[in-house]
Amino acid sequence: MISEEPTVGVALPTFNRVEQLKNCVVSLMAQDYPNITVYIVDNASGDDTENYCRDLVARDERFRYSRNDQNVGSNTNFEIARRMISEPYFMWLGDDDRLDQHYISTCVRRLVADPGLVLVSGR
Repeated sequence: MISEEPTVGVALPTFNRVEQLKNCVVSLMAQDYPNITVYIVDNASGDDTENYCRDLVARDERFRYSRNDQNVGSNTNFEIARRMISEPYFMWLGDDDRLDQHYISTCVRRLVADPGLVLVSGR
């Protein structure tokens, strides 16, 4: 565990894509960088997203879940997710994205090594 490393807040907006979200979450759980907090913001999905996320939060303390009472549109849902982040490092993640196991650790390592960097990303 890399407990002395900074925490990364991951903003993960979603809407009606529980199957894609599951794949995304699997890739987050497989990260070799354990100091992440993932904020899933559900834009009032009508599928099984809520049940899946509530179960996930009960099983893994790195995940947080918020559900909008009604669909607020994509832009507002992204903004809600962004405002939840208080960790020293921040990243967006789409509900249909999957990350390589070393993605977050590589990004953090680059940011820590060069304080002049404000953004890193994959290819």
